[in-house]
Amino acid sequence: MKPSEYEHLVAHLVAALVKEVDGLAPASVGCGTGNKIPGASGYSHQIDVSFGVHDELHIIECKCWKRLVTPDAVLVLAARVSDIAAGRPSQRVKGVLATTQGCGPGATELAAYFGVTLQNATSPHEFVLTYKDRIGAGATESLTLTDQADAQLHQPSSRPITPGSGAA
Repeated sequence: MKPSEYEHLVAHLVAALVKEVDGLAPASVGCGTGNKIPGASGYSHQIDVSFGVHDELHIIECKCWKRLVTPDAVLVLAARVSDIAAGRPSQRVKGVLATTQGCGPGATELAAYFGVTLQNATSPHEFVLTYKDRIGAGATESLTLTDQADAQLHQPSSRPITPGSGAA
């Protein structure tokens, strides 16, 4: 999968989750090279995926790497969040790092320190994304980048409800 395809995959998955939780239309999700957000510094940051809900702005850095995410990648995202947040005092800016491989030594600790959320979307078929610390996504049997991404939603303390299980 190419990095641009990965960004679109994450954008589609996030749009489905956010729409389910907040009713945000997928068109409200920004993605790609033209998705730029200015910071207090005056610099316009290219953000892989972004969306705003109420008083929050979520910026997602996508890492479709063949290796683990490095501490430097977390630090770069933390600096972007800081600059953008300084230019938007009325919004809470949240940073998310979506990765295909997970994080290497030091990256997890830095993410926790700077409040960066780590997400795994390893392929179009297996992904774990959260939104508002309470919504999780699972796996699909088949999905292409042109298909609509639907997520199975559940509360963390309860087991997921699957179609046909009779649970409601």
